[in-house]
Amino acid sequence: LVFDEAGVAPRGLISIHFDPVKSRQTVEIFTVGAARAALLQLAIDLAAERHPDWECWFGINSLDIKMRELLTQRDFEYLRSYASLEADITRAEYPELPPNSRMVQSRAESELRTVHSVQQQSFAEHFGSAPRSFDDWWQLTHTSDDFDPSGIFYLEVTDQPVGFVECGD
Repeated sequence: LVFDEAGVAPRGLISIHFDPVKSRQTVEIFTVGAARAALLQLAIDLAAERHPDWECWFGINSLDIKMRELLTQRDFEYLRSYASLEADITRAEYPELPPNSRMVQSRAESELRTVHSVQQQSFAEHFGSAPRSFDDWWQLTHTSDDFDPSGIFYLEVTDQPVGFVECGD
């Protein structure tokens, strides 16, 4: 949380996620108005101070044109966009799976290790992905308060895992 010069009024929030596996810092800034440029510079300085040799990526809302301009002025380049999707699935019917395929709800460690393996394969050579051990993957992705352990599934076709999905909320 960043306050004004008097230390009274909040100006915004800087979040820096440190990923030692990828040697990357992912930064998000939450603020409005004139504080945007100052907080951006502060975030860059903090990231450079903590890990000067790591990559520094910024996550911004695609509609925040001003922040994109500020980042571009500092030689950051656009990499990719994400979409957040939401749907009412209370009435959704389970899809009919092709022959020789099944969804496996992953609860046992061996099943979770299968999900980990599929996840690692699916992101290999993708946007700077770096391999993670099972324990590192579990700690990073499955220990938050909103994690739903009953929402991990993988798809098998002819007894081979081919995909996974994690559901929550």
